[in-house]
Amino acid sequence: MNLTNENPVPEVDRSWEVIENWLRAHNPSKLDRLNPPAAPELIESLEAHLATELPQDLKAFLNIRNGTKSVLLFDGKDAVRVLPVEEIQRHYDFRNENSDQLKEAFARRRIEFDETAIPVLGYPNGDLSCLERSSGRLKFQSHNGGKGRSFAGFAYFLGHLARNLESGRYYLNKKGLIKSRRLKDLWMEISKFPHFPQFKELIRPSCGYGKLYRYFMDFYGPERAKSRLRKFENGRSLLQWFSMHNGQIGNFLLFFNDIENFKLLSLEESLHLLNDADQTDQYRFPVLQNGSTVIWFSTRAGKLYWNNEQLEDDLIDFLLFYLACLKNGHFEIGRNEISYKRFE
Repeated sequence: MNLTNENPVPEVDRSWEVIENWLRAHNPSKLDRLNPPAAPELIESLEAHLATELPQDLKAFLNIRNGTKSVLLFDGKDAVRVLPVEEIQRHYDFRNENSDQLKEAFARRRIEFDETAIPVLGYPNGDLSCLERSSGRLKFQSHNGGKGRSFAGFAYFLGHLARNLESGRYYLNKKGLIKSRRLKDLWMEISKFPHFPQFKELIRPSCGYGKLYRYFMDFYGPERAKSRLRKFENGRSLLQWFSMHNGQIGNFLLFFNDIENFKLLSLEESLHLLNDADQTDQYRFPVLQNGSTVIWFSTRAGKLYWNNEQLEDDLIDFLLFYLACLKNGHFEIGRNEISYKRFE
């Protein structure tokens, strides 16, 4: 989320409206896990105790909801809850009263410990995400050295969650927890969708990791193959992509975005195209093509490129858009392609 001005309150209000409406639609039995607004005197008491004014975005949220009673939310990696005012103060006091021991424990794991940071998010295992006073950054801090998500601020956390709930990237699993969709799940849903009877017949099955490794060895030779394979595996998204298929049979354009139609490239086609291209970024690999137009995926940036222009989307975003169009009937089948169908 990009905050358009220095006042994050409207962004917090909009993001939370999206989140709460989504919970009301998808998880209504858990709405009672949302606390009512924090009383103004409770917020003032916390600020006096911390000897600082709370960041505007956090205060705006506490005026809507005084945290949550359980891990209803999701930071993109783990289930999480927003701490109510009383718990913010309790965790803050504990961190300060035991700062010497905590600093020593965090130092052993090469983690910086900031006792002035304000605890805001709580995790099931006791980890916290805290707002740094100096930067306003919401930073994950683990008591056992684990890694988690950090955000530029509390408003950015809410915006990230709202945006991914709206796009369908996050969903509610059978346990009632918000999770992120996987490439494999989206691919399976698309392959079962009855939009084009020949879809499955035109998709080549995955070559498997063993064959993938041999492709690289045969194509690059032993020395270059190891370096290229490390770049290919970076981030693992591309490995997952080719674990679901190895391109397609023929030149029928099976996929599309809102601008162009594309053929699904096999690993061999991808490597040949990569070898022929004037490619300076060794972390980018072609995945889709229509003539001179190529969609690349960067294993370093985790984003797609339209020829040389970086897009905001990644592979999951691409499949989410495609699947949404199938479900909403925003497509049409021609002689040589499946195309995006615009609705006025």
